Amino acid sequence: MPSSFRVVVPPHPLVAHWLTVLRDQQTPSPLFATAMKELGRWLTYEASRDWLPQRTITVETPLASCEGQVGPHHASTRDPNPEGWSGALGGRPRRAAPRASRPHGRGA
Repeated sequence: MPSSFRVVVPPHPLVAHWLTVLRDQQTPSPLFATAMKELGRWLTYEASRDWLPQRTITVETPLASCEGQVGPHHASTRDPNPEGWSGALGGRPRRAAPRASRPHGRGA
């Protein structure tokens, strides 16, 4: 009984770039390791695009309210935990933009 695997390369320019870097025999080891990490990230992103459940929520921006899409474990913006939801990070709170000093350009 012949076994076969279906190989799908997502048509994303960064997936194509990192795959090319990996295939090139002239790629130095440190860049190869970086390419493996980056390709893994982009393939995970592409694979989750179609099956990751999303829901629509309304958020308040500095200018107006708008609708957006979030995953099933999204914490409310009124979360009492000031570091944000950390369940997906293995209990390690992390900010999306740790060096941001003025959210949404407020302040002078």
